[in-house]
Amino acid sequence: MNSIKIALLQMTALGTECAASVAKGELFCRRAAAMGADAALFPEMWNIGYTPCPSDTDGRAAWCALAVPQQSEYVTHFTVLARELDLAIALTYLECRGEAVRNSVSLIDRHGQILFTYSSPHVRVGLGSGAGTRRGFLRRRARYARRAGQGWRDDLL
Repeated sequence: MNSIKIALLQMTALGTECAASVAKGELFCRRAAAMGADAALFPEMWNIGYTPCPSDTDGRAAWCALAVPQQSEYVTHFTVLARELDLAIALTYLECRGEAVRNSVSLIDRHGQILFTYSSPHVRVGLGSGAGTRRGFLRRRARYARRAGQGWRDDLL
């Protein structure tokens, strides 16, 4: 029987220090590959350490400015690393896509190609009252769960 080893990268977040997050993520991917992993899975929104979105306008704007596009140096760094280590990587990040920001994960194969990107439908900015708060998150999550039960899917690329 064939098996696959997936490394769940259990790392302490470094907040919004993206360069430090890249270095730490690379170190853990290298360790995972050395231990025989076939794939590595990052903690959610690793590039910003799952820093929550502030509720004030200025804080929200600063938080949104931390989002990176899929073509960023952050993502490209890990596509190159995946190819070098022959390791699939599920890379998580706060993604900017047009005017929207998303909580995304890109699956990078061991050849450095992005196979797909999934963006969570419940972590967005500007959804009205309560966006970025735990209560707002839970309301959006409940709406998504109802839609998902009806066969609705969002942002599967």
